[in-house]
Amino acid sequence: MEVTLVGQVERSGPASHTTKRLIVDTGCPVEMILDERTLERLKLNVIEPKPSNFGWLSGYMVRVVMPDVDFDRQVPAYANAAVVKIARADGCDGLVGKPFLDRFHFDDNDVGRFCLQSWAEYHSLSTR
Repeated sequence: MEVTLVGQVERSGPASHTTKRLIVDTGCPVEMILDERTLERLKLNVIEPKPSNFGWLSGYMVRVVMPDVDFDRQVPAYANAAVVKIARADGCDGLVGKPFLDRFHFDDNDVGRFCLQSWAEYHSLSTR
């Protein structure tokens, strides 16, 4: 899954954008795990640390934008070097977990193809 993360370099400065390719992990109990450098650059507010199989995760709120599915929200994201190392071995930059996916309607309408829609888009299509 590709997401764009947006942050302000300085309050009055231009926005900083970075696109990340993330593994979808429906067993992950947090929204997103990224590298520490990205989080430091794009952080908005500090959030409570959480335990994981890889130790305690520290994190920040980050702004995630996905125009194709009409999504622009602040999302909790955590840093963990071990998770990012595993993701990079698969050609990705981190992962998104089930709490992030719960922000959308998702299914496998075409066998082998992952479908993701905003809930507003899903409801407007299902009432037609």
